[in-house]
Amino acid sequence: MARQRSGSSSGSRLILGLIVAVISIISYFGASSFNSITNETQHIDISPQQEIALGLQAAPEMIQQYGGEAADKSGQAKVAAVGSRLVSGSEASKTPYKFTYHLLNLFFRVKIEGVKVNFQTDAGRARPASPDRSR
Repeated sequence: MARQRSGSSSGSRLILGLIVAVISIISYFGASSFNSITNETQHIDISPQQEIALGLQAAPEMIQQYGGEAADKSGQAKVAAVGSRLVSGSEASKTPYKFTYHLLNLFFRVKIEGVKVNFQTDAGRARPASPDRSR
């Protein structure tokens, strides 16, 4: 004959689950900070140093994902100049972040009415790539 469980073990699990939920909610709202640049409250629990490390770690993969760096040195210099001007004239200049600027060889695929159209930029000069008519 099988033993029946008492209701106390399922009640204990429910109470334990509620405690975990309450602690999670408190820690989520306790780790909030106001971002003066975006004028929003953020619920993150990492330091600026950790955020910088994550960005530096992800940058090479992101650059490759978007076609790699363009070889156009003149274009790269223009991008760096505009980026520096934007940062120096904004609240971003008051943050602990160091900004780098990259001119990328972007490659986009857009699907229009069943036809894929490739669009590629080459060092800031946009040009349509050959259409890919595969579906």
